[in-house]
Amino acid sequence: MTVSRDAGEISDVLVSYATGIDRRDWSVIEAAFTTDVRAEYPGVGHWAGIDAFVGFHAPTLRRSCRSIATIRRGS
Repeated sequence: MTVSRDAGEISDVLVSYATGIDRRDWSVIEAAFTTDVRAEYPGVGHWAGIDAFVGFHAPTLRRSCRSIATIRRGS
């Protein structure tokens, strides 16, 4: 893959993730990652597996009244 193509694919994942967060749509978040996702948010926690990752987001975002993530894809 080229750097440009890699950057586009990474951007697509970030946009999907942000869209899922904004909409509080767990299926969109799940679709953005593999089932064996490993994530770490420094100072917040780390998760292994999609169930743990979405399990963190769901209750956190249900308490949120406003959008907490916005990522726009550049030209």
